[in-house]
Amino acid sequence: MINYCIQPDITFLSTTYTRFNYLSNSQKILCDSPIIAIYNRLVAMTEKTKEYKFVLLGEGGQGKTTAMNILQAELLYQNIPHYFYKSSEINSNDIDEIEKISEEYLIIIDAWDELSKDFKEELLDILGKKSKLIISSRYKPTDFESWTNLFEAEIQPISKEQIKHLLGEEIEEDSRFFELMTNTMFLLTYMNAESEKKSQLRIAQNKASFINENLSSLVTSKNDDLNPNILFEKIGEYIVKEKQKNKYRERLNIPSSLKYIVNQTKDEDGTMKIVTSHALYSEFLQAYYIKN
Repeated sequence: MINYCIQPDITFLSTTYTRFNYLSNSQKILCDSPIIAIYNRLVAMTEKTKEYKFVLLGEGGQGKTTAMNILQAELLYQNIPHYFYKSSEINSNDIDEIEKISEEYLIIIDAWDELSKDFKEELLDILGKKSKLIISSRYKPTDFESWTNLFEAEIQPISKEQIKHLLGEEIEEDSRFFELMTNTMFLLTYMNAESEKKSQLRIAQNKASFINENLSSLVTSKNDDLNPNILFEKIGEYIVKEKQKNKYRERLNIPSSLKYIVNQTKDEDGTMKIVTSHALYSEFLQAYYIKN
């Protein structure tokens, strides 16, 4: 087993945070990313066997999904055959498909920790037999320890020097705000906020209060008559009930200011489904509903 530690690709992320999906595959700037360097090294180290399994670790919001998207864009640019799966979207048909994927294809699974227990159990045996596999996860899956040719990398918290450079200000290292700023998602949210909103985000005591302040300000910025508390509780209820296999047909009044973070889509059977841009938002909304 070989381990790596990498810093978040903050310079790249800060310019593409909300617009990554619209990047052209021909933009070779992607090759400057640490995840691409690690991938190229993996391929070089396993040139003879052409077998490797790689796990990218990092806490929620640190940039794992963005790294996986960057990697996929580079693979598309190089015409490297692969399959890409988001754990939140994997279903039984995908499990069958993964089992049939031939050896020349690289399989990428983002957010392994978000997979249901049943799907994990089904996939473990299947993936153990595959030659090329890349997975991202918040925590180190102990189920993988028996695999050979296993490599790991962990995205480290953003350093004090990086934070100072990006924000242009000193922050006390023992403050709760500094701890939040070591997380890529929270740092970028703060960097993109208006001055008045920044003053509110700076007094956040934890991740939940930071997310609450951010979402509340987005809701009330263009919807003075919309109560964020009622909205968050209702969205959280939807998500919780979805996990309990309950179905809703009611469309919620989700303001357009939240469209990049929380949205509602319709399944083929006409039922509604809540989709969030990051698992941290989903977890916050579920906890908000349960708490209230």
